[in-house]
Amino acid sequence: MDSIQSEIAKGRIKEIKTLPKNYYCSPIGLIPKLVDGKQTGWRTIFDLSSPEGHSVNDGIPKQYGSIVYETLNDAIRLVAQAGKGALMMKRHLKQYSARRKRQKRTQMVALSFILASNSILSNYKSLFPQTKSNVR
Repeated sequence: MDSIQSEIAKGRIKEIKTLPKNYYCSPIGLIPKLVDGKQTGWRTIFDLSSPEGHSVNDGIPKQYGSIVYETLNDAIRLVAQAGKGALMMKRHLKQYSARRKRQKRTQMVALSFILASNSILSNYKSLFPQTKSNVR
């Protein structure tokens, strides 16, 4: 609950009284966040594939709905091709978000969840904008 209160205090989540027209409600969970094997907090997990048939992911056109990751062998090959002195690193882009200049023409994804008290909390700072053409 401290994690939720922290998000409210930062203005990232707010309580809403009425639901938007194109409303999706997906389960949210928490798993331990580990650094060097020690828990430092909680990582929020958003199940954007639920509920089946009416989820955020269901609104994404099929041609954009799959990701193909490079393999470790691909990465090793690229480092070998680059030659002596080449480096390989991992970069975590915390707080990355895609924004459009003209938000009036887009509908934003809101992450929301219902607390045991039946309060609805929502995050209107979107993960990604959706055009009207790909929102049901």
